[in-house]
Amino acid sequence: MQTILLLLVGLITISHGFPSKAHNQKKERLHYPGYHIKGPQKDHKEISYDEPMPEEDAQYDEEMYHDGPSYDGPVPEGAPQYDEEMYQDGLSCKDKYSNCPTSLRQYCESHSFVKTDWCRKTCGDCSPDPAPAYVTAEPKISSSEMESIKATCLAAHNAKRALHRDTSSMTYDMDLAKRAQTYAEYLLEFKQWKHDDFRTYNGYETGVGENLYWSSSASGASTNAVTSWYDEIKNYNYETGKSNGGDIGHFTQLVWDSSTKLGCGVAKGTGGTYVVSRYLPAGNTQDQYTQHVHELIAKKDQQDDAVEEKVL
Repeated sequence: MQTILLLLVGLITISHGFPSKAHNQKKERLHYPGYHIKGPQKDHKEISYDEPMPEEDAQYDEEMYHDGPSYDGPVPEGAPQYDEEMYQDGLSCKDKYSNCPTSLRQYCESHSFVKTDWCRKTCGDCSPDPAPAYVTAEPKISSSEMESIKATCLAAHNAKRALHRDTSSMTYDMDLAKRAQTYAEYLLEFKQWKHDDFRTYNGYETGVGENLYWSSSASGASTNAVTSWYDEIKNYNYETGKSNGGDIGHFTQLVWDSSTKLGCGVAKGTGGTYVVSRYLPAGNTQDQYTQHVHELIAKKDQQDDAVEEKVL
């Protein structure tokens, strides 16, 4: 009887001394925090372990496997600033947000997603696309012609901006105008019709707004361009900051309150007339339309301020 009991105890001891086959085949999932940020969200990362567990339990170093830094506060200056139009270009190396060269640059090394997703160009995660010749070329027209374009284009813009509350007049930036002019000449020469993918190069990395216009007529180009862009006001909803149907981006950039510098280019030829207007800082920032596009001044205010008359 004693011999039978000893054998049973030995078997029980052996069975508890080794992992069971069922235990070996069990699946373990390790979860650890992803990034929690204001702006685009990153999903929690997950590791799947589908092989049999080793003889000893896996040793999980919680600190070591937090390979992505967590950032629980807002990025500087609020959410990342996304220019809907400017960042839908064809470049392979670019920043996703216009505030990458300014407030987001400091996170290039401490936050991997800033370097590899948000701000690849600014953080040096890719080699910049080589710029075409027009980016550094000089305008083909004379300085007097450049001055003539300045007078007409600036007056047309400021006349429209004056119709809106809290929207200051623009000043003219001749360096910005030269870049607009060489791009207009490029469009004419090569019969192109697209926004300039390289307008943020050579000193304009923080973003440049751009409106384009083409006409088969050579007369009144700058004024007609501004009128055409401004006519999109009929599609704009001031309460929502969105379109009621139809384009609004040219209008909103034209009257964007913080876009205070202007440069224009005009190129004429057998292929028609191209007008390029550039704006600093760029407007049309996502989710900021209601803050920067202001309603029209009341008719009474316009009548009171427009004309002064005397009779005797």
